[in-house]
Amino acid sequence: MSKCLEIMAIINWPEIRGWIQLLFIVIGGWIGVQNFFKQQAQMKFNNSYVILNHFKNSLEENDIEVWKNIVINSFESVGVEEGKFKFYNEQYSLPSLFISEGQGLLVSSEDKDNNTIEQANYGGSIRRISEQFDLIGYQIIYGNADLRLIYFELGQLMDTIYQWLGIDNLYYKYPYFSQMYRKNLKYFKGWSQKVYVRGC
Repeated sequence: MSKCLEIMAIINWPEIRGWIQLLFIVIGGWIGVQNFFKQQAQMKFNNSYVILNHFKNSLEENDIEVWKNIVINSFESVGVEEGKFKFYNEQYSLPSLFISEGQGLLVSSEDKDNNTIEQANYGGSIRRISEQFDLIGYQIIYGNADLRLIYFELGQLMDTIYQWLGIDNLYYKYPYFSQMYRKNLKYFKGWSQKVYVRGC
């Protein structure tokens, strides 16, 4: 019993209390950091849904359909040169869809009906999609969105728009989208995506 009392007298209780407090502080800090990162991940996930809803609401009713038609009519199997798409038996350059003047796709005056003129707004659709991708690229670059979720929903559109921009090196028109895409290209190759057009 006297040995226990001697040992207890030798122990520096304030030092042990300090070590125990430090241990609790470290554990509390670790838990706090873990919660912070989980909240950040949840915030990115929620922001991604807001961004996707904004994307859908910012487009006009037929913009995705226009994109699909252009993709389908740009396959070499429909008889077009690389970097072009077919529109009423004429071939047009894909980069012409990104010009800022007029409607984006110039249709010759011999076109017969109003439907043709109405569909000449193709370029407006592609520009609207590209402008939204530039906004999305900005959010992803600054860590405000979950890239994997965005890419799953919009990956096929992103891939084709980026490819079309590359035909005439028009990346400068949408700098945030281009930077984000280039930076993450290595990941995109292994990620799944929603399919809008088969064979694309």
